[in-house]
Amino acid sequence: GCGAPAAAPAGSGGGEAAGGESASTAGMSAAESAARSIPRGKTVILQRAGNTIADYNVMNPYSLGGLGRIRDTLNKTIYEFLFYYNHNDGTIEPWLATGYEYNDTFDEITITLREGVEWSDGEPFTAEDVKYTLETIRATDTLVFAAQMQEWVEDVEVIDDATFKIVLTKPNPRWLFSFLAENSEINLAILPKHIWEGQDPETFNNFDLEQGWPVGTGPYRLVAASESQQVFDRRDDWWAAKSGFAELPEIERFIRIPGGDAASAARLFAQGEVDFGGPLGKGDFEAARERNPDLMAWHNEGPSWGTADACVYILGLNTAVEPFNNPDVRWAINHAIDRNQLVTLAYENSTVPMVMPLSSFGGVLAYQDKIQDLLDQYQVDDPDLAKTEEQMTGAGFTKDGEGFWVDGSGNRVVMTISTTGGRRPMGPPLAQQLRDAGFDAIAKHDETGQIVNGIRDGSEHAWIEPHCGAAQEPFPTFSHFHSKFSAPIGQTTGYRWANSRYENPEYDAILDAMEAMSPSVDDPEYVELWHQAADIWLRDLPEIVLAEERHVWTFNAKCWTGWPNEDDPYIAPYDLWGAFLKAILKLESTGAC
Repeated sequence: GCGAPAAAPAGSGGGEAAGGESASTAGMSAAESAARSIPRGKTVILQRAGNTIADYNVMNPYSLGGLGRIRDTLNKTIYEFLFYYNHNDGTIEPWLATGYEYNDTFDEITITLREGVEWSDGEPFTAEDVKYTLETIRATDTLVFAAQMQEWVEDVEVIDDATFKIVLTKPNPRWLFSFLAENSEINLAILPKHIWEGQDPETFNNFDLEQGWPVGTGPYRLVAASESQQVFDRRDDWWAAKSGFAELPEIERFIRIPGGDAASAARLFAQGEVDFGGPLGKGDFEAARERNPDLMAWHNEGPSWGTADACVYILGLNTAVEPFNNPDVRWAINHAIDRNQLVTLAYENSTVPMVMPLSSFGGVLAYQDKIQDLLDQYQVDDPDLAKTEEQMTGAGFTKDGEGFWVDGSGNRVVMTISTTGGRRPMGPPLAQQLRDAGFDAIAKHDETGQIVNGIRDGSEHAWIEPHCGAAQEPFPTFSHFHSKFSAPIGQTTGYRWANSRYENPEYDAILDAMEAMSPSVDDPEYVELWHQAADIWLRDLPEIVLAEERHVWTFNAKCWTGWPNEDDPYIAPYDLWGAFLKAILKLESTGAC
């Protein structure tokens, strides 16, 4: 079936325009809009994990938990971004902005805004809003991205209503891409200065339906919210439709509900009660699809239904502690690992083995082609216990009576491999492979997330985690091995994904040179630096990459068609990312609901 009708929230009345056609929402109060009965065929339903929507009445995208709120719903309804990025083909599309220009030294960016953009209350969207947003984040230590704004933003100069200049504290040719275009892990929503000025940005909930809050530029507004659902209705006076920049979306109502646990989410998809919302496991997806053949994912055939997400699964090693500070030991561990067996046992071949911390997005793969000679030379994916034996013996290790490696003092190489979240299935088979190679390894899973603190403060020595970063080119991920992110044991590393504690001045110098350049796979100088960095990285192997992180983002094509997939790769299929607004605007009713 098509699932529950998109009924109005309890206690909010009903009513529908004559002939079943929805009247224009322009000028309606939130309560009036919410009271309308919108048919299922004009409604899209999103599920997110959890039994309730805990902060349903907090619409602040920068206070504690703000990144989760904006990625859950607000970046598909209330807020739009200056630019959007297609991870599949590497193109940046101007949206609220029309273009940008760096100066010759890459420390100033001049950005022009699109004419005719309006906030949902009819006020014009201007450069003053951008200045207010970036400077408010910078001035408020507890806000999401405050540290990054403090590091990078010297000043925001308003030239006129449609033009502003961001003055950086130091050159960064990637700044605009990272903070204003890519919109996956970083979502910088511009705030309406006329609403936020005078509010405390740490405590302001930005929630008052009668006043029309939250105010955004996006095509929807919030009309009802509770622990059990959030309802966003289309704004027929959306600036883009008024100005002819874009057509109104066909979706008239956007509902977000709690989807419960993984089994519950799979059941909602199987019953056709939701249209999208997060990944299912491979087995859950296949079982749900048996019951509901309208379900689809990125790939049309398994076992790898999902797609790249700019992250890989790694065996992280604390290179500041013995014996993992020895590259020979790290290489010995690498040769003990059978990646093909690992992805078969842990993920039923729903992902693919990888050896470099690079995703399989098209833009990134172009750089991997440039180091094929190094990949051929180093042969990372080469399970060979004889090589493990050779490396360990050469490093001065011997085996004890039980066949485990010990150092010169008789201390065993003990490896407690910590896992979190969806990495759990990899722990036991990896530990077994390492035990078979003479390492005293066990797997330890943690549901509390505390292990991440241990990884960052150095108390953990081995872990399986995602490593994220390279969505366009290698620098973002490879910069995580720069010694500036390292920290003494007991102190926290400088960035969430930079936990190897690898320190190498020669490597640092190459990364510093890359950082100062505008990345291009067609620039021989940049490619040469990348080649040098990759050579050192492969020689020293500061972490061991196991497989690509791929998620089966699931879509229900019963009511709506036009979801992104391999046949129509207009965006990556990650519904947490900013560009997913493009899907909301593109979807067309099938007429089947």
